[in-house]
Amino acid sequence: MHEATATIVCGDSCAMECIASGEAALIVTSPPYYPNSVARILGGSRTRQVNVAGIWSKIDAFAQSLRPVFREMARVVGDRGLCCIETKDLEFGGFRLPLAALHARLAADCGLLVRFDVPFRTAGAKPSHFPAFLKDPRVGNFRVLVASRILVCSTQRWRSSPGVPLSLDRRARLELISPLWRVAAARSGRLHAHQTPPEVVRRLIQLFTNVGDLVVDPFAGSGQVLAIARSMGRNAIGYECDPATHARALDALMKYRVRMATMGVRGGR
Repeated sequence: MHEATATIVCGDSCAMECIASGEAALIVTSPPYYPNSVARILGGSRTRQVNVAGIWSKIDAFAQSLRPVFREMARVVGDRGLCCIETKDLEFGGFRLPLAALHARLAADCGLLVRFDVPFRTAGAKPSHFPAFLKDPRVGNFRVLVASRILVCSTQRWRSSPGVPLSLDRRARLELISPLWRVAAARSGRLHAHQTPPEVVRRLIQLFTNVGDLVVDPFAGSGQVLAIARSMGRNAIGYECDPATHARALDALMKYRVRMATMGVRGGR
């Protein structure tokens, strides 16, 4: 297998200077959804969730602050790469806040148009995430669970190039083209609330890249995307602006390299 590398930079991804324009074959990322001040309110008592317009205004302003990063994402994928953005709508005070549409509009403003999206749900959702209807079904209190989704984006000039054939049986193909992916949740090691499930990351890398390609995560967090990309023979670069999170991710990547080296000694990689 290709001897891949994985690097995580401690810095702001609004200027990914170590990546040339059009160099990235794929971006897989989960941008932060809201500032910490809003996180505390969203996690608080639902009876106190009354200022819907005010909360949405803060979420919208925070998303707009990510515009320089989205522009940089468009630059590094150029006209040959794809960008996969994990997002989801939010719930507040009994109303749905359309964050996925906001991220899609922000991407489009920066030159990345949504080609299609992939909704997904993980097994083992927390009881607090279930609507009251599940425990006490009544007329008028029906709600559905919120699915996360991957926005698969590219520039308007993007054209697919011939790729390596994939060894997928019919059952696997049907599962992949399903309108809702059902995947296992991360077992452990989550460093932030919106970390993409590992199975989703692996699927995206398998479907959209070849061995030796460059995978980028501008909101690297735990470094999970980078580690998975490297394990699949892809080169990977990530950016993380929080020094403490960067240090933990760097440590995790180093431990991963040690494990891979050990496996190499035993005759595998």
